[in-house]
Amino acid sequence: MEYVWIKYCHLLSILILTAMIVTQWFLVRPTISRRRLEIIAAIDATYGLAALGVLMSGVGLWFWVGKPPEYYTDNPLFHLKVTLFVVMALVSLYPTVQYLKCRRSLRFQYDDPGEITLSARLRSYISVQIALILIIPLLAVLVARGFSSWP
Repeated sequence: MEYVWIKYCHLLSILILTAMIVTQWFLVRPTISRRRLEIIAAIDATYGLAALGVLMSGVGLWFWVGKPPEYYTDNPLFHLKVTLFVVMALVSLYPTVQYLKCRRSLRFQYDDPGEITLSARLRSYISVQIALILIIPLLAVLVARGFSSWP
């Protein structure tokens, strides 16, 4: 039964992570309002928590329940999948830092600053994360079906 709950948490975390990054992509514009910045920052925080959920439940699936750890450890496609997840996490740091910087600069401004200018590259970083989210499940299916390298 532990397998079912950990797998459920893993899939739910993946769905939340995907929903949050796609929502960010739709909300981020070159200039946004203070209110929209707060919403995007909350979505980004939820994205981070979902990524942590994916990581923790994934490690549980790898080492605790399901197939033996060697099934994954010996598979180069699994290592590629994990590497892409790490890359996705590293790419997500740039938007997070940008949101934090903007929020910090507005912390003691009590008058409405009007429009806030975001980095022009921000949406590109989010697009890279979405692209990686589209690749990682393919690798997961290949690993689950027993593929261990490209044909």
